[in-house]
Amino acid sequence: DQLIALTVLGRPILVGPSRKRFLGAATGRDVDQRDVATAAACALAYERGARLFRVHEPGTVRDALSLAHAMAAGSPGLSPAV
Repeated sequence: DQLIALTVLGRPILVGPSRKRFLGAATGRDVDQRDVATAAACALAYERGARLFRVHEPGTVRDALSLAHAMAAGSPGLSPAV
């Protein structure tokens, strides 16, 4: 994974997936309907080492990142139900 490979540089990693074409290709959504996909992409990038995010809707992404961080830290009650 390219993001993980960049973490060895010891520098903060910035990603800017907000509403990008690849999200539309993956979801079939128009540009103005890609905020949930943006949040998911940021959460996955966070898991791979990204720590800076350029986005259009920071509130949505903040919630996704808070959840990703809590789940990665093993916070009680946050394990996905099966």
